Parts: sequence; structure tokens; C-alpha cells
Amino acid sequence: MMKQLTFLLFLFLQTTFSVAASITAQADRNPVHINESFNLIFEASGSVDDEPDFSVLKSNFSVLNQSQSSSISIINGAYSKTTRWTLLLMPKQAGVFTIPSIAFGKDTSPQLRMTIKPEQPSSNGQTGDLFMELDVSTRKTWVQGQIILTVRLLSATNISQFGISKLETNSIDLVTENLGEDKRYQTTRNNTPYLVFERKLAIFPQQTGTLRIEPFLGEVEVSTGSNSYFDPFRRQTKIKRARSEAIEIEIAGIPKSFTGKTWLPASELKLVEEWSDDPASFKVGEPITRTLSLLANGLTSSQLPELTLPAVNGLKQYPDQPLLKDNKQGDGIIGIRQEKVAVIPAQSGPFILPAIEIPWWNTTTGKMEIARIANKTIVVAANASTQATAPTISTKPDPAMDKLPLSPVVTQTQDSASLWFWLSLIFATGWLSTALLWWLSGKTKKAPATNDTNMTTSIKQAEKSLNKSCQNNDARACKQALLKWGKLIYNKPLTNLGDLAQLAGEPLASRINTLNAALYSQSPSSWTAQDMMQIIRQIQTDKLQKKPVPKNTLEPMYK
Repeated sequence: MMKQLTFLLFLFLQTTFSVAASITAQADRNPVHINESFNLIFEASGSVDDEPDFSVLKSNFSVLNQSQSSSISIINGAYSKTTRWTLLLMPKQAGVFTIPSIAFGKDTSPQLRMTIKPEQPSSNGQTGDLFMELDVSTRKTWVQGQIILTVRLLSATNISQFGISKLETNSIDLVTENLGEDKRYQTTRNNTPYLVFERKLAIFPQQTGTLRIEPFLGEVEVSTGSNSYFDPFRRQTKIKRARSEAIEIEIAGIPKSFTGKTWLPASELKLVEEWSDDPASFKVGEPITRTLSLLANGLTSSQLPELTLPAVNGLKQYPDQPLLKDNKQGDGIIGIRQEKVAVIPAQSGPFILPAIEIPWWNTTTGKMEIARIANKTIVVAANASTQATAPTISTKPDPAMDKLPLSPVVTQTQDSASLWFWLSLIFATGWLSTALLWWLSGKTKKAPATNDTNMTTSIKQAEKSLNKSCQNNDARACKQALLKWGKLIYNKPLTNLGDLAQLAGEPLASRINTLNAALYSQSPSSWTAQDMMQIIRQIQTDKLQKKPVPKNTLEPMYK
């Protein structure tokens, strides 16, 4: 009987939840060099009709390995199945190739474009069984501009463990972002095969001057090939180390030719507009959502400015909270700031939406450019349905309210009056119960801990110092006060404002980036604190109410 039930349950799941599969295809590295392996991953959410045939790939790639894994989950009654095919490929020649759609029965994967570069020579002519490489995307850039840092540890022998030291630089402030997990692949250098461990970072210098990237240290554990005398089942190993060379990068200040309000150094920046109705049709009283998206290649979302919309008479605009997202890829970060605004026309007629312009600095051409949405004329039509269904209201004002704004009173029936009586009685009872519980809880207040009191006092003192620097619009004093306040409020060792911006998030992060830009611009005295203290106090209030418990943890040297 139990076997029959199990079989019926299996058939039920198969027939109930077998839906068309959604298939994705992605490479863990793109571009790659010839004679370097990479993983091509196909993932299907749902059940596929048939097994895939990957033989079409063999014309341009050697298939070194192929594996398949599946996972099934049932969460709150929702069934989902995911199947993944992972292929380890080695390119046969350089060029740009299109990986075609792969058929999984009736379902197919999307096409994927791969760029295969010629064989990469060893950096600085390094050879041997173990060595390190350090590459940077540029040797000269502007303050707050993105630099892609690539660290490679290459080993010609099999290893059991490896480690790469953390980034170390001179005293220039940096904001650092990891570009995904460490990669592992194979390559060939001078006809010698190597196993490669690669780490990519995006760094954003916050000061001008010479940025020095200190050498990275790589460490591996290599088997000696002999067994231990005391433990014949344990193979003996030895530790080998390799060190990369140091690299220096020149960081220039904000050019005088840049006239924008917010410093935005990027390789590409776009401003895009979308409407909830396409084409948008406007009627009096009916909201339409306008979506503005700012996308920057080479900037994080916290660096992007707010999109200020000019007021338009006759149009009510209600902005929503902005959506911030960082799309991290192997070749850098694309920061996205998306703002949605509900536009409600209050009257009919034509309206002009003013143009929106965002000046930015093109790090590829070294010139200022402007991302722009041109002005637009919209025509709002009268809404007959809204006028026909308008509620009946009393137009007789109370003589006692002649000097106050008039509020229309909606005529009520006897049934609705009775309903409001009982609702009012229920709300009054709930209010009295809440008040009683509040009074009783006041009788059992606990005395605050001494450590909490001392911490609160220190934070208040730091806030006082920060408030003074903001009132004086002193950018340098504000930086020191912010770091002191941030160490206390987040209970973390902060070395620069970039670390604090990452912890705090928006809206404080954008204010910190503005402060950073002012500190290293030609005129730091023009910086103003604006609403920074208001944001600081809100964060402080939230943190003190939660009373976080300090944690004594040390970050490991090796990852």
C-alpha cells in the first residue's frame, strides 16, 4: 500500500508541476584567452522534454569535462526543480564565436556570444612551477574612477590548498568591490600547462596622487609524493610561495573643464525613460508611472545622483523610493539607479515636461558629456467617467467654520451611521487595552547596562562634534568626525569614508561621495552639509533603539 501511495504521489508531482522549462546559458568568464579553459553553464528551471546534445560545440571548443546536477525544493507548498549542466571547454582558436541555441526537447537555450583572445604572455616574463601575475585596467585615471585589478596564481603542479593575500596599498583611500568569487581554470604558457586561480577586484580611489598596489603573496600546499613514516595513509606536503610585482597608478583630480554638479567618471552613462502605458495616454485624475533609469558603466549605484524633477503646474508628481543595484561582471561594475514617479494630471490641456540632463566625465575619451532626456509635450484629456461617478456631498458650510478651509461632508444613511458607531466602540476598546498594557509595562522597567550607557554617551559626543563641522561646512573636519561616529555606531574599524558609505547605504552614501569629491576637488570650501545631520540622527536613532551587541571577530588573511 505504501509503495502504491509513493508511486501515485510521484505521478501527481510529475503531472501537476511539469511546466515548460526556462533555460539560461552563461560563461563564468568572458572574454577568455586561447588555451584557457572556462565553464559553460546551462540551467533549466522546470522539467525539460529531452536531454541536450552538446556536440555542436565541438567545432570551436574542446569539451574537457561535463557534469549534471539537479535540485528539488518545496517551500510553502510551492514545488520547484532546477537542473544544471556544466561543461568545461577549451577554445580551439581565437575570434568571436556565437554559441548556438541548444535544444532540450521542445525548449531551447539562448545564444551566447564568446570572445576568444590570442594566447596571453606571462607578465614580466615570469616562468616556473609557481608564479603570480598582477594586472590593472589602466595606469592613469581620475579620482573616484574605476580600476579593474586582476590577480592570478599559476601552478604547474597539483596542489591541495592555496591562498592569496588581501589587497594592500599606500595611504590613499579606496572603495573596494569583489567582482564575483575566485575563478579556477587551466591555461598554457610557453607550452607548459598551468592551473590558474584568479581574483578580480574593482577599486575606486578617493584621493589624487600616486596609488601603489603592493605585491600580492600567493601560497600553495604541494604534495611531495611520499608517505609519512608515522602515518602511511597521509602524504607529506610542503608549502611554496610566490610574490607578484608592485604597480603604481596615477590618480588625477577633477578636471576644470567639468562643470557638472556631481562628479561622475565612467566609461559609459545612459539616462532612460519609460512609461507604464506605451504610448502614454493621459486623463485627468488617472495616475501614470514614469520610470527614470540611470545606468553607469564604471560607477557603483551609491555614486549616482538623485534625479530631480522640476515641478509642472497642473501635474502632481509623487516619487517612490529609488531602486539601487550594482551589476558586477568580470569587466567591472554597472551601477543602476531607478526612480519611479506617479504622475497625476489635475486638469486637462497640454503640458511640457522639462528636459533632464546629467553631465558626466567619459574616462575613455577624457571629455565631459551629457546624458539627456529631451523635453516632452503631453496632452491630458478630460475624464468623463470620473466626473460622472463623483460622490454627492453637502455644500452647506458650518457657520462656525467660516474662517477655516471647507471640508465637504458626505451624506450618510442610517445603516452606515450604525456601522460607524460599532466600529468606533471596537477601536475605543482596543485603544484602552493598549493604554493599560503600556501603563503596566512602565512598572517593570529595567535599568540600562553600564556599557550601553557609556556607548550611548560616546556616540552623542561624536554626534556633537559632527554637528559642529556640518554647521561650519568644514569638509576636512567632517571627514574625521564621520569616521569617529561610524566606528562607534557600526562597531567596526573604519579606515576611510568608502567603508562607511558601504555600511550606511543610501541616503548617507551619496552624501559621503559628495563630501569625498569636495575633499579632492579644486574648491573644497564650496562643500555644504545640507541635510547630512538629519540623516545621521535618523540612523543613530535606529541603531540606539536596536542596541547591537559588539562582536569580536577577526577577518582571515587568506580566502
